Amino acid sequence: MKLLKVIMYNLASLEGEQVIDFESEPLRSADLFSIVGETGSGKSTILDAVCLALYGLAPRFYGADNFDYYHTERPNNDQVLDPDDPRNILRKGTKECFAEVVFLARDGFRYRARWSCSIARINYTRPERRLYRIAVDEAGRTSEKEVEITGGGRQKRGHKNINNEGLDRIIGLDYGQFTRTVMLAQNSFANFVKADDKDKAVLLEKLTGTELYTAVARKIYEFYKEAEAAYNEVFNQVKAFAVHQLSDEKLAEVETRKGELDASFRTLQAELQKLKDQQKWYADLCALEVAFAGEEAKWKQASEKAQNLQPVRDELRMLDEVAPVRDVYHYHNF
Repeated sequence: MKLLKVIMYNLASLEGEQVIDFESEPLRSADLFSIVGETGSGKSTILDAVCLALYGLAPRFYGADNFDYYHTERPNNDQVLDPDDPRNILRKGTKECFAEVVFLARDGFRYRARWSCSIARINYTRPERRLYRIAVDEAGRTSEKEVEITGGGRQKRGHKNINNEGLDRIIGLDYGQFTRTVMLAQNSFANFVKADDKDKAVLLEKLTGTELYTAVARKIYEFYKEAEAAYNEVFNQVKAFAVHQLSDEKLAEVETRKGELDASFRTLQAELQKLKDQQKWYADLCALEVAFAGEEAKWKQASEKAQNLQPVRDELRMLDEVAPVRDVYHYHNF
């Protein structure tokens, strides 16, 4: 997926509506940019807003075991939010907030995801989540169609039961995978580094699109295990037959079968190695494509700078042409 726009309203330290548009300059043509600011200025809130809009969860609160970020005064003493409730992000002194993200999904469509909550009288309302698919007609007019999301707002403490199957399929990553790879919250880089080999393999497969190779390799491995079991069965039969002094004809039949299984086993091993080589080649290709895209962008920027400097080069060339007579000109005029 690719983020296109982030809109935040009354989230934590961010007052009112704040918009980050990645399709407008200067972000549109920026290869790399950073988010900087004083402590409490809202840097982490941007990450929270993206995760809230997409998954209904915020890294700031997910798994929190102590309260009190922005609501030291509760609107109702009878309704105290749990520490891990994302509604804690509502800015103190305001009545409503929302996080909205426009993104390009893996299916080629644009979507707008929105999470919102408010305070009705003195009670927090249930968080509301919406997802819209954005369509553009031939005349360039846009329209939106709401897409059903599996799972709603807060279902119980800890959000263990929130179900994002619909969005997970559209984005290609679940919340845990997204926050360990794409959107690393403050001090959360270690989540990916410390992940075990199995979890890392699943994440990297989703990022590089190599799940197919793994599925094929797993199928071949299953065939291999079946062939190995059949081979062992025939081998044990051969041993048993040898003990009971089989006839030459029966023994030759068993040996032929054993040879066929040996050949099948070697073929499966060769196919498995070939798939492993193809998987490595594809991963290397993905890395090279990313590197090529980066270098191509740099070349484009350099070309644009060179084009902008063309008038300066022309002026310098003209100065070089008149240099031999410049001193004579100044002498006769002064």
